[in-house]
Amino acid sequence: PILVWTNGEIIDGHTRYRIAEELGMHRGIEFRIIECSEEEAYWKAYRLNTHRRQWTLDQRNAHIVWLRAKGWTQQR
Repeated sequence: PILVWTNGEIIDGHTRYRIAEELGMHRGIEFRIIECSEEEAYWKAYRLNTHRRQWTLDQRNAHIVWLRAKGWTQQR
């Protein structure tokens, strides 16, 4: 599925969406609307993308510490 924020912005699935558009596959694309704040939407996208990477748990935690030092406050 392609996760979409309530304002229409894609949270996750940019590549799937672009490829489906290029192939003319408008039908059959599954969209899931996410109702959340802007910060929650960014955290959801962040979590989904970091879990796809080959990061260890320590690397993920270090990155979260870095993000919080930059002002991110979401605790999820």
